[in-house]
Amino acid sequence: MAGPDISSQEVALAADEGFCIPDEYAAAAKSQEAVDVTAQRELLGDAALLTKDQLNSLYKLKEPAKYAKMKLKRVSLSFSGASVFFFTPYRADGVPMPASVMKFDSKECVEDEMAKTEKFRSLFGSTTPKVNDFYLVEGEGPCSVMQIDLCGGVFGLPEFAKAPPVQTFASILEEEFSQLSHTVDIIPILNEALERRMFHFTMSARTVKELKLADTYKLVRFVGHGILNRAKEGAKRGAKNPALAAGFENPKEIDDLDPEGKMVMELTGKKQTVRELFQKFAGMEQKLSESLQRRVVCGLCHNDLHGGNLLVDSQGLVWLIDFATVKDGQHVLMDLSKFLSACVFMYLQDAAEEKHLQVLGQILSTTPDATTDLPVAFLNDAENDKMAKFLFQIVSRLRYCMCIFESGPGSPENDGLPFAIALFSWSARMLSYSEPSLYQKTRALYWTILGMQRVLYAIGEDVGPTGCKWIEEKIALWEGQKGRRISTSVATEKLAVAAYTFELELPTYLAQAGGAEAWCSDILTREKVNVTEHCVTLNLKMQGGLNPRAVQLIPPAERLYQLVKPIYSRFAPGLLSNVFFRGRVIIIGDAGSGKSVLTKQVFAAIAQDQVKAVQALQDKPKNKDEQGRNIPPKLDLAMVPIRVPLIDLSRQIEENPDSVVEADTLNDLLAVWIGRHYGQDSNIQHLISDTRNAVMELMEGAYEGTTQGLFLLLDGLDEASIRRAVILKYIASLLQNESLHFPMITSRPGVLGMYENDIMSAAGFVSISLSRLAIQDSVELSTGMLTRMGSEKPMVEDITKIIKNPAYVALTGNPLCLTLLVHVLRKWHTDSAGVSSEAILKKTDVYQKAFKLMLHQSDAAKFMSRDNASDLELIRHISNLKSTAGRKFYQRIGWEGHSSRKRAMTLEDLKAICHDETIWTSFSEMVKQGRLPVFQPVEGRGEQMYQLAHLSFQEMLAAEYMSSVFRYSTKTCQMRQYLNFMASSNKTVGRERLSENWWLQTWLHVGEMLEEGIFQEWVNCLRDDDRCVLKVGRVVHFEHVFRDVANLFIVEKKKRTQEEIDFVRRTMWLRVAWYDEERHLVQLETCPPFSWRHKFAWKNLGVLDKPLTAAHVGWQCEGVNVLATEAARLGDVALMSALTNMGVHYSVQTPMTWSPLLCCIMYPLWNGTRFLVEHKADINYSHDWRMSNNIQRRQRWTHPEAFAPGE
Repeated sequence: MAGPDISSQEVALAADEGFCIPDEYAAAAKSQEAVDVTAQRELLGDAALLTKDQLNSLYKLKEPAKYAKMKLKRVSLSFSGASVFFFTPYRADGVPMPASVMKFDSKECVEDEMAKTEKFRSLFGSTTPKVNDFYLVEGEGPCSVMQIDLCGGVFGLPEFAKAPPVQTFASILEEEFSQLSHTVDIIPILNEALERRMFHFTMSARTVKELKLADTYKLVRFVGHGILNRAKEGAKRGAKNPALAAGFENPKEIDDLDPEGKMVMELTGKKQTVRELFQKFAGMEQKLSESLQRRVVCGLCHNDLHGGNLLVDSQGLVWLIDFATVKDGQHVLMDLSKFLSACVFMYLQDAAEEKHLQVLGQILSTTPDATTDLPVAFLNDAENDKMAKFLFQIVSRLRYCMCIFESGPGSPENDGLPFAIALFSWSARMLSYSEPSLYQKTRALYWTILGMQRVLYAIGEDVGPTGCKWIEEKIALWEGQKGRRISTSVATEKLAVAAYTFELELPTYLAQAGGAEAWCSDILTREKVNVTEHCVTLNLKMQGGLNPRAVQLIPPAERLYQLVKPIYSRFAPGLLSNVFFRGRVIIIGDAGSGKSVLTKQVFAAIAQDQVKAVQALQDKPKNKDEQGRNIPPKLDLAMVPIRVPLIDLSRQIEENPDSVVEADTLNDLLAVWIGRHYGQDSNIQHLISDTRNAVMELMEGAYEGTTQGLFLLLDGLDEASIRRAVILKYIASLLQNESLHFPMITSRPGVLGMYENDIMSAAGFVSISLSRLAIQDSVELSTGMLTRMGSEKPMVEDITKIIKNPAYVALTGNPLCLTLLVHVLRKWHTDSAGVSSEAILKKTDVYQKAFKLMLHQSDAAKFMSRDNASDLELIRHISNLKSTAGRKFYQRIGWEGHSSRKRAMTLEDLKAICHDETIWTSFSEMVKQGRLPVFQPVEGRGEQMYQLAHLSFQEMLAAEYMSSVFRYSTKTCQMRQYLNFMASSNKTVGRERLSENWWLQTWLHVGEMLEEGIFQEWVNCLRDDDRCVLKVGRVVHFEHVFRDVANLFIVEKKKRTQEEIDFVRRTMWLRVAWYDEERHLVQLETCPPFSWRHKFAWKNLGVLDKPLTAAHVGWQCEGVNVLATEAARLGDVALMSALTNMGVHYSVQTPMTWSPLLCCIMYPLWNGTRFLVEHKADINYSHDWRMSNNIQRRQRWTHPEAFAPGE
């Protein structure tokens, strides 16, 4: 292997010179763009309410660009022209996708709201939105748009919910007020939204200070807008948008609401118009400002809290949106009084008798303090008005919320005037709204006059005998009620409501996170696909790599194990028959075999089962607390699922090598990951921490609450690279200290060494592997995918016919390869008006074509018909990234990432790789906008990182880079030197990358990419590894009996020392005396050190008497034979044959005792069998001979294809 050193700079130049990527899709891409330009989108619902500019902005978002059919439903329209819509896309097969919220506003307002959303959203708890996408348009018009994604675009778990996926709380209230059907229980939603979540949102910035309440609530301003200057205000709005003025201008003049002055006469005793009444009030602005100063509790207020900004999903979870108006230092009753006003003046409509609502307005306007309960005398008067009584219930809950909002440390005692001012302000403001109908505006006017009278009375102004009479009557009514306090515990020196309780947060987390994990994206089209869609039953088989010890579960753990047993029986029923299985499993599968999707399926299934269990508690009898509120029943058993990508834990260890690898609920790897992923001090972090603490108490017998544990879905152990041993050590510590958790780990095969196997065996893990898809399963999945994409029946039939071709069995058996193959064949069918079944695509071909299709998902075509500067700039970026220079950049990313064993990189890392400023400008711009689907942002709270959509694409791009280097090396006759560089790490030059699992698929891709002559030269250089050659003097073992005889002598190993055991194993080896390469025969002899007892055993077996076929011997090494074994396992006969022809023997074994011969027998593909026959290997042995105690060679099993090598 000697040769001149090669530098990384020389390798980079060689990759540039040797670059060669077939571009047969160039013409097809152009034709596809032409089709996309003319493609017609169908926009349903309230699409007509969008302007042309708003429609253009909508289509520039990523999600609307993926779908041809969408539906919009307007939720609200504000004074400024900003509008909010529910957005629901539909797939080609007509299935609606998860909805989200679109808000159109000016650029400045959208930017401000996005910043505030990111800053304040976590304060409302876990059910808060995030900005998923946005597009900004210069100017003051409401043409910029932001897409608000709730729970990753999924509301609850609609699979078993009866309610709609999402609706506004306003629509729920309107429906209940219209018929009082009690379809939805309103009070628990109010408690969750206002009493708990909104309380802590507001109190996050709690202070006590003096405010000028007349200025804070803008009393004179809103009287001017809605009453005195109503016509001018309507004209101003009509100039902005006719829809804004339509409702407001009915009536144009405020006196039209009380043309005869009856309301004014009733409340003031004077005969005058409304305008005349309020003109005097408007002239008292300075006096009001000075007289209405109060020390009040202040906090962070949403400032626009109404039912339209509270969304309720199918599980009853409440989501808060629209953070554009959030302000600090506001009176804490600002939001609650707005919500109360919306209920009275908007949602109630005309469902209740107006006389009862007028009495309620008088009662609320004379509120004496914060703690006295509402007078029950109102219920006596409204006994026959069920809607008024229902409204009273809601107001009572709001009254309680106001009580706890105004309580707490240092809260001042007041006379109830701050609430009366707030109610007065919102009543006047309702007269400025467009939405309420005529009778609702009349109601708002009545309450506004009440509020004005109450304020004037409080500051000593003359309100007349009539005004004094009703005010004093209602104050007396309150005085008689003061014995009834809302709560004797709220006026304390601590906050009244806990920010977090396990019983309330558990169903919230399960519904939210379970719903999010129930969806994934098509790797190529990026369409949302439910993880339970197009599923087939997995075929699992036990792996022999682990020898698990029996785990004895403590009683609480045994109860949890019985709880999750149905999950295992649903996804892996074979596990339950394993006597060692106690809920700890590692699932082994090739790249793209569906391991990650399986973890998502299990997560969603556990979450659904737990949510159903929580819902079932509603039927149980309820107890009451001291305040008379229902105490929700508690679960007996609770399993909290968490899905953790293990590469994240690896990055944590890389960032902090001193990370705690022993279980510690406060500061270990899992605790740190939860804090980063969900936020420090978040409710979800408290939930996980409480669960872990409860587990430790349960193990000590000191906990009497819910038996609970974590279901740990630990995905991608192979991606943890060199830190996987540390991670496994941590997992073992976690299970030892907190044994009520149930882990499911996924990994690629060949990753675990003996040390890792020992750790997992000691922890009681059982190993199973995912089998390849059967032909019928592949056809079923491909048919489902094609139907989902709207393919016509002839196309489906043509493609499924190709899927059934045995030549594709190596691809169709893998779910990821099958998905990419279907996309490639579908594109091929579209471009060629039919697909030829004669041309057989290799795995590398499929990955390369799929990668190109993903680049074409950048949607340049949608901008080809537009000519403004931003569209032309976008087209230029997309064109750059599809160029040769762009492909070279991707190859360098693949090579650098793979050689440094990284999946994700920061923009700084990527910029250091790119040497073309034009490409970098285009790449950075497009990846930030999310218009490069082949690259995905990595979720996390640290510096933003990006990675390729799947590790397989990184392997493919790294292989393209390497094959370019090898093409160039043939011209300079330096193949061996460049191979040494690329197959060796920086630490050694031993070509160790040829045997590392991280690199195996990359080498297989290289073999398929190289042209015939270059391929043969490359294989010839690989043959330099002399350890893999069978020759005279080679120390081997007789494969059929080596393990059995060794175990025979070690059966009593407890009585033997380790030195004795090692000596027994060493004396089992034999040596090749001579080797007939043409006939594949060997003669064996004993070699020192040897035992006469063993030599006698060999003679009895006839091993030393006559020549044996070369297939009967084996030896272990860690070199190019590992690559040959992987080629045999995956059916890459071309590479396996080439290596064998160059001298790499098919019996040489990897450290895990696998060989090409064994892979061909264990996985009897037709081409693998043909290979063995051509090389005269004796394959007439049962596939389970390595596990059998019968060592007689005469008992043979005839392989069905052994005598038909040409078929």
